[in-house]
Amino acid sequence: MFFLYTINPGLFRSKFKLQELKLVINADNIPVEKLIDIWEAKGRVRSNTASNEEIEDGERTSITKIITARFPRHLTTFDVEDTNKYKVVFNNKTYKIVSMSNIQEMSKYIQIKLGVID
Repeated sequence: MFFLYTINPGLFRSKFKLQELKLVINADNIPVEKLIDIWEAKGRVRSNTASNEEIEDGERTSITKIITARFPRHLTTFDVEDTNKYKVVFNNKTYKIVSMSNIQEMSKYIQIKLGVID
């Protein structure tokens, strides 16, 4: 049985920006990595209670917030699998992305799990 996943758009109240790490040429003609705003939207932001745990090969990143928003259809090269090249700015703070998922692979909603503040 197929269930359609819908969210009340009235819940999308919080503004956030998605930034992509791109290689740009600075004034000295040297390539440097810079965060460029690629998407600004409103979404539902929920706080999540998770803690840091030390494991054998390091420390696991805790998830601090979860954002649900409409999928960015205008970004044709948007890759939800590659979280290393994206950051999120929410409430004037920059967060790293722990994971992103295309909810039910329908390209209708995206869920972004944010980690500790950079």
